[in-house]
Amino acid sequence: MPSAPVPTSAAASAVAASPPPSSGRPDQQQLDTAADAVSRLGGSYQDVFTGLMVDVPDGRVIVYRKPGGGGFDAALAHLSLGVPVDLRDAPRSISELAATRNRVVALRVR
Repeated sequence: MPSAPVPTSAAASAVAASPPPSSGRPDQQQLDTAADAVSRLGGSYQDVFTGLMVDVPDGRVIVYRKPGGGGFDAALAHLSLGVPVDLRDAPRSISELAATRNRVVALRVR
């Protein structure tokens, strides 16, 4: 039985060694990096920041936060993320949500 031919040209070797094409957006890494930066910033504004969502189809980061709080919006604007950011109002901050969660967990333990 004859063996399969082995590519001998440099071009054929390069094609065989190239990674498979990504099924994600071309800017997925930039979206992920932006989301990480917003999340880190949110850690310093836990009384304002609620959370975020990466909107992959539209190529943007959606940031949930309590409006008008403590300079978060200005600090976010200075990050220069390179992707669109959509600010959404939230009724509670991440610290308020955590406090509510802790109260509920404490009730369940009883």
